[in-house]
Amino acid sequence: MFAQAQTLTPTVISTAGTSFVNGTNVLDWTLGEPATFTLNNGTNLLTQGFHQNDLLITQVENLDNSFGVNVFPNPTADFVQIQFDKATDNNVIELFSVEGKLLLSETKNATTISQINMSNYANGTYLLKINKNKTYQIIKN
Repeated sequence: MFAQAQTLTPTVISTAGTSFVNGTNVLDWTLGEPATFTLNNGTNLLTQGFHQNDLLITQVENLDNSFGVNVFPNPTADFVQIQFDKATDNNVIELFSVEGKLLLSETKNATTISQINMSNYANGTYLLKINKNKTYQIIKN
């Protein structure tokens, strides 16, 4: 009996990913891969693929606790207010989807209150980054 198999080079189309090489070790990762696969040889366990179908970020690290900002209401249906403890120039406000796509980038000057209109965005979870040192999880419903 004769059998023949086809060989394909794997191609992944994803929202993010990269490859790290260190001597003989290689680590490739992607975000958005629809398939998962797990290998287990009794000692080592390797799981690959995208595992977080409903990604919900429950904790975001705040790098600078001395930066006084209040973000409200959260969850919101239309507008998010950003209240600074003091008026500062060049406040960079960025809104990201949970996939990491930049949706909005604005620079606000010398005010203690700013506002973001969320009514044009779909219901879901968003990340609001302020001055590249504070990140907030925003729920739009």
